[in-house]
Amino acid sequence: MISEIRHWLRRLVRRVGWGAWATLAVIAAAVLLQLGFAVPARQKVAQLQDQIRRQALSARQIRPQDPVASASAELDKFYRFFPLPPATADLLRQVYAEAARHGVAVDRGDYQYAPENGLALARYRMNLPVRGDYRQIKAFVAAILDAQPNLSLDSIRFTREQVGAQAIEARLQFSLWVDNR
Repeated sequence: MISEIRHWLRRLVRRVGWGAWATLAVIAAAVLLQLGFAVPARQKVAQLQDQIRRQALSARQIRPQDPVASASAELDKFYRFFPLPPATADLLRQVYAEAARHGVAVDRGDYQYAPENGLALARYRMNLPVRGDYRQIKAFVAAILDAQPNLSLDSIRFTREQVGAQAIEARLQFSLWVDNR
């Protein structure tokens, strides 16, 4: 029986030729690849599409936030970042402490409270005359601006009595921003 099958296959190969058999082998490989890769990929695509449909459906069920209320909440969160005016005395003490820590002498400063039109913020304008060498003043300004993010340096002016003098005088103008609601 096996010999008959062998004989029959040999005759078929001679009759059809090797080109036809190679074509049949390529077709068989394509069918196997289709079953092995394409079908599972289609199943995965169908699963992902189903997941997208479920997520879209759940997203439609969530009500969007009111944009006005959301913006109002964000603005309120922004204003809460700034200290209230009663905290100003503590912030000023911190300015003077940083000056002392950096070896900068602060003369009597001028302070002016100024509410900002159209904003819930107010500023304390501070004019501070200071004395020290350049590195000390620079380190003091950097440290105080780093320590108090609601403080801004508006201007700085240096003067020196003599060209070779180590000590210089500077006039620092800061704005301390506070919540004015």
